[in-house]
Amino acid sequence: MNGDRTLPEREASGPPKVVFWFKVYAGFMALLYFAVLVAGVLLVVFAPQSGDGIPLTIIGAVYIALGFVLALAYSLVFAFKPSPGSWVFHLILICIGFGGCPTIAAAVPLLIFWIKPEIKRFYGRSD
Repeated sequence: MNGDRTLPEREASGPPKVVFWFKVYAGFMALLYFAVLVAGVLLVVFAPQSGDGIPLTIIGAVYIALGFVLALAYSLVFAFKPSPGSWVFHLILICIGFGGCPTIAAAVPLLIFWIKPEIKRFYGRSD
């Protein structure tokens, strides 16, 4: 079949441009969530001892956990080779960008191009 190219054939023809822009997006998001991780560490270290509401140490711990997991997820993008599973993982990472005002402007166009048949074929998906 025409759409059933092997991995070396897909890589020889070069990745589509949206793959480059996705990696730019992933790099930005990894840096953003690393900054969230650092902010969480600063909140835990410099939190005041008393206060009303939720203590800043708890908020800092949440920032640390969230920042670590998402910075790691976005950093893993650069280690994956094109495969059907990596296409789905990247799709999930694009959709995470819908949760923030500054990132939705990049996530929407990426999603529009990400679900096109030629991108799916590049990642080895048959649907």
